[in-house]
Amino acid sequence: ALFDRLAEVQLELSRGEDGTGKYLSCTHSTLRQIAERRPSTLSELHDIQGMGELKVERFGAAFLAVLREG
Repeated sequence: ALFDRLAEVQLELSRGEDGTGKYLSCTHSTLRQIAERRPSTLSELHDIQGMGELKVERFGAAFLAVLREG
């Protein structure tokens, strides 16, 4: 399911491999909103509650790729 794939991607990217060393994750509620609303741009993703600038920066492109794949 789409939610499960989003959760997998989030887990892969949450451990600070971007060089910051900071753990960052999204709540299940946020991932459900993404799966339901299916944003197609980073701006639309940012409009979802719980998706602040840092999360959009870290997860945005990967989440949008998952959504495009369906």
